[in-house]
Amino acid sequence: MKFSIIVPVYNVSLYLEKCLNSLKKQKGDFFEVLVINDGSRDNSLEIAEKCVSGDKRFHIYTKENGDISDARNYGIERARGEYLLFVDGDDFVGENYLEVIEQNILKNHQPDILRYQVFRHSFCSNRSELCKGSSFSLSGVDAFRRLIYETYFDVVWVYAFKRSFFEHYQFRFEKGRRHEDFGLIPYVILKAQRVVAIEDGLYYYVERDDSITTSIDTSKIKKRLDDAFYLYDMLMKKIKEDSVLRDDDKRFVYSYLSNAMLGMGKNLDHTLLKYYVAEIKKRDIPSYLLDDSFFRRMKRMMSTYFPKFYIKHFAK
Repeated sequence: MKFSIIVPVYNVSLYLEKCLNSLKKQKGDFFEVLVINDGSRDNSLEIAEKCVSGDKRFHIYTKENGDISDARNYGIERARGEYLLFVDGDDFVGENYLEVIEQNILKNHQPDILRYQVFRHSFCSNRSELCKGSSFSLSGVDAFRRLIYETYFDVVWVYAFKRSFFEHYQFRFEKGRRHEDFGLIPYVILKAQRVVAIEDGLYYYVERDDSITTSIDTSKIKKRLDDAFYLYDMLMKKIKEDSVLRDDDKRFVYSYLSNAMLGMGKNLDHTLLKYYVAEIKKRDIPSYLLDDSFFRRMKRMMSTYFPKFYIKHFAK
């Protein structure tokens, strides 16, 4: 068996059948799909059982509700494939998803990580747009430097991970935290011996109105900010303590993480922005930005002395 595909499921009954059918269409029996029902309260479990009934490539697990990180970790612990892949229960994949992934893994002598590209798919209009990306074969550190300019850099579902590499470092998602991919994937990439990226669009990310990422609930936004700061602190600590990474690479990573945090405040209302800026100042986040050019020095100065203005008008 070559691939283990982990599908966390929580209240996605409207989208799940399309997701699972796209995986059923994959040719061959060289893969397993681990459907992790994370305590769904709708009929997602019934849909999954009906959809994959009789297909021995699919295994359904039901657990008490945790969160998407907990469900993914649950799947990782039970995976048996040589490579781990992740598909969210409200997304779907192309018909040649596994075929193209396998071909490129073999052609590139089984890298630690294979990256592929994403279609942004509108649920309402049923239209898809490819987010184009470059192809390369690089060390993890060099891949990190390249990938931060790509769309969907730090999401788990654009990568296939060699399971032995994943398990060597005991990579796991942080339970109970939103921005869970931001808290893990950058470090996973940095630790890889080799990362291969291909230009093929294989994954369809479904944009839906009821997603937590489009929620305007203030309490949810506050929770996401708190989680982002927690994961930022955790990642900064890991990078600082890493004895393998070179100092110049560490400085580059610090700058990326700090840029990412500054960008998260762009659309906050006045109350949340005030709280957010206070947390930025508490960590002195602008001080970690690179200042090796005139533009970067100006950016660092502005974010230090005029953080609200910088966040609203210049942060990305």
